Amino acid sequence: LVENFRCDAGEYLAASDLLPDWQSHHCSTKCDPGCTGSTCFCSATTPQAPTQALCLSPALCRDACTAHGEQNLAWVAAQTGAAPPQCGGYDVGPNNQCYLLPFVAGSDCTAGEDNLLEFVHFRKVHGAVCTHPSDFSSQAGILSITNRIQVGVDFILTPNVAQSIELTEPREPIQGEPGLVLQGRIVRDRIMVIDCTGTCGVSPPTEYAVPSTVTQWTRTFPAIDFVDPPHHDNENP
Repeated sequence: LVENFRCDAGEYLAASDLLPDWQSHHCSTKCDPGCTGSTCFCSATTPQAPTQALCLSPALCRDACTAHGEQNLAWVAAQTGAAPPQCGGYDVGPNNQCYLLPFVAGSDCTAGEDNLLEFVHFRKVHGAVCTHPSDFSSQAGILSITNRIQVGVDFILTPNVAQSIELTEPREPIQGEPGLVLQGRIVRDRIMVIDCTGTCGVSPPTEYAVPSTVTQWTRTFPAIDFVDPPHHDNENP
């Protein structure tokens, strides 16, 4: 995995090179006539997107690359006499852009572009750790996604109206941090709003909220803890 990087657009697999089930996810094929449903992801159809873009979520982009793996393509070749190129990795771009890369033994993409904050490059590595059930036979430790804020909270916002989101700390002490007792105060951490179909830590911010880029979100600081002083009642000073 390489953050803020994408391969050269000339190296991406064309939609016509893919298995038929995945050719239909080419952005122009799927979205130009109009698309409705939970698997459209047509926000990826931007003029700046390379023509090979598939409109897929990061999770489905990984599934597309897996479907073009060595074992599955061997079965396809046995059934049809031919098979498309093997996928060796993929790039995830802003607004659910997906680009598949051909497998080249011993190498990744030969050229690319750095400092692209909304792109993530994934390379398929056979036999790497955390790819087989046997890799998880020993427990190395416990990782908390977050224990800094209260989770499992639904926020209902009115469209096209400026609003704020208040995140609060849990009311229970955090394990491993003796003496730290939290009282449900407002936290100072920054957030980023992504689409409900996105993947946390991978997907770019949603285009339906402002700000709409990663850079803008990282520069959007939270409001500090406020103090609510006693109200001065004129009738009873």
